[in-house]
Amino acid sequence: MQEAPINWGGLPFDFNFCDAMVVATADYPNGKWEFGERGALYPFEQMNIHPSAVVLHYGQGIFEGMKVFYSKQGRLVAFRPQDNAARMQRGAERLCMNPIPTDFLIEAVKATVIGNKRLLPPYGVGASMYVRPFEFGSGPKLGVKPAAEDTLCIFASPVGPYFKGGLTPITLLVESNSRRSAHGIVGNIKAGGNYAPSMLVAKEAKKQHPEVSEVIYLSSDGQNKIEEVGAANFFAIEEESDGRIALIRPRLTGTILPGITRDSVIKLAKAFGYSVMEKDIAIETVMRGETIVGAFCTGTAAVISPIGKIIMENGSEAKEVSFNGGTVHPVAEKLYHALTALQVEDWDNEALKDLPKEFIDEVKKEWVYVLEE
Repeated sequence: MQEAPINWGGLPFDFNFCDAMVVATADYPNGKWEFGERGALYPFEQMNIHPSAVVLHYGQGIFEGMKVFYSKQGRLVAFRPQDNAARMQRGAERLCMNPIPTDFLIEAVKATVIGNKRLLPPYGVGASMYVRPFEFGSGPKLGVKPAAEDTLCIFASPVGPYFKGGLTPITLLVESNSRRSAHGIVGNIKAGGNYAPSMLVAKEAKKQHPEVSEVIYLSSDGQNKIEEVGAANFFAIEEESDGRIALIRPRLTGTILPGITRDSVIKLAKAFGYSVMEKDIAIETVMRGETIVGAFCTGTAAVISPIGKIIMENGSEAKEVSFNGGTVHPVAEKLYHALTALQVEDWDNEALKDLPKEFIDEVKKEWVYVLEE
């Protein structure tokens, strides 16, 4: 248990501290989710798991990530947890596990947050509480079959920004060999098995180019279309012939995770009056640096991270393209400040002044979920 005062501004994005966790189980199929004899909340501790649990051998597991804040209004709020629940339900169905009802999951998240309340960063310190629900096949099997029991566990930890430096441009490397997913697989759900293979790719990229933060994955169809960044969704900023700015995001074709922050940015950009298009983005178009004048990536962890430079290797040569002189593009900065203000109920923030009242009202009603007044 963390006893010393916490340096909120110095926290990395990593597991730091946790006091309590929630555990629940359900029989498969069609089981009812129930807490154990000790209740919903457990002291944060090691978990016992059967050596033949299906998750250990066949990867039957999914997870989510969401952030909780002390808002400017003095309330404890989560951002769009209903959408995390819906995505988790889709993932559970795909991997033959019991979907967790939305109300059950949100109440479990609330119990986890309250159990770790002393670790919640104060408003305005640049940190947040990251909540990690995960569901896995905990029942034992030897053959490739669904586990007869599923387990839900939720823990939470205070975290700093995902990318060091906060809103500063990052450098990405185009991954030319590996592909994150392909049609008909599970790239559109948050399965743990989607992420383990990316570790070596990221490790090798940073070994070759120490300034690289992440990699850009291309499509598996041989057409070299951008799919997503290793831990985030990708957006390009295009300047049209009449000088207007448009946002372009890769099409959701079943290989890309439908990010909740991605969806928030799309709706936020439209509310600001930007054109937002979903279409294929060829990496060659981006590397030419003609109509594409900026780029950024989005995710619960990363929020909005501006991309300052992209490196693409071609044999022994490497080509680079920089955006906005290597600085943060004004559109990415505008969206970042607006989104982070919305997350903490900072309704009077200057970044929100150009948004329609109807949009702000929708955010208050549909996006900001009050866990505790």
